[in-house]
Amino acid sequence: MPSALTLDESELLLRNLQMAESPTIEQARNAALAGLVLVPGTPDHESDTSLRFFAGVGEQIADVVSRGRLFDLGHLPQNILRAESKRATQLLLYGHIGHPFREPYAIFHTWHDPALNDGKIAGSIYVIDPSEIWASRMKDVPAGSFMVVEAEVAKALGKHVLLVANAAIAGVQMNADGQIGYLGRAIPSALLDAFGAPHSDSTIVHNLFDPVCASLLLLATDGLSTDRIAAPEKLNKHRVKAGKLPIPAHWRVNTGPYVTALETRGQRRTSGTGDRHHASPVPHLRRGHVRHLHERHGGGTTWVRDAVVNLTDPDAPLARSFYAMQKEKHQ
Repeated sequence: MPSALTLDESELLLRNLQMAESPTIEQARNAALAGLVLVPGTPDHESDTSLRFFAGVGEQIADVVSRGRLFDLGHLPQNILRAESKRATQLLLYGHIGHPFREPYAIFHTWHDPALNDGKIAGSIYVIDPSEIWASRMKDVPAGSFMVVEAEVAKALGKHVLLVANAAIAGVQMNADGQIGYLGRAIPSALLDAFGAPHSDSTIVHNLFDPVCASLLLLATDGLSTDRIAAPEKLNKHRVKAGKLPIPAHWRVNTGPYVTALETRGQRRTSGTGDRHHASPVPHLRRGHVRHLHERHGGGTTWVRDAVVNLTDPDAPLARSFYAMQKEKHQ
């Protein structure tokens, strides 16, 4: 496991810091494994809670990555994340989606927000710890609360580094008015204050939990291919022989059809003759729903997962969700 950066090393990197443009999963992974993780202080340096949040974050990111619990979700537009997170919180509350692992894991995706980084494409790793210990230690958080820490990919002195931004512990809860939302506590980063970008606790929680909850929905969606990307065996043998750590595998989720389905929702593909009556639908998202079973099947209900449906290729096999793959793997 890599050692943490010294204070002098961190300050040197911070003085030469710039946001990475269009970072890759490999760059984020390599920074984590090399221990190039900049962990800022917090506004309240005397807070035990703050110390628990940030203590050992660099080592935790490296551990998650080295154990292959890293998901590459590709490029996810901010408007898609915000819109899908609203539905994802409902499904999470009712138990229709959940965490892919009981142990800490991480997701990586790139994103584009014209208001940030001069419109450039940025990338972040979100480390999620679903352990129930957080809900038991924190007051005023609902059952099922979990921890999220964001680390954005940056560059300094020609190296890619991970810049730990904010953290939060929160869960999903329905209030007295029937509204579903997050309830928890944010731990803001002093570094963001230094850059002149302070946020309210509510904004921090939403910025962290919206992409995570939307990602949980993606992992539970059928029709998206999920592949385990492993480094070449020969390369890792050479690395081990040279005294280096082997390159760990990670999961890659092809989220392109999902984004396309949402961005083209309501559109119809023409047949080329101007006749839209028999036009083929573009790939679309079939929303998850409760299915009532016939009495001959025992009655009751079952949950049908979300699925991306591409009718232009009706013979293509339906890719299984990550959850289905994991279940089949252990049978």
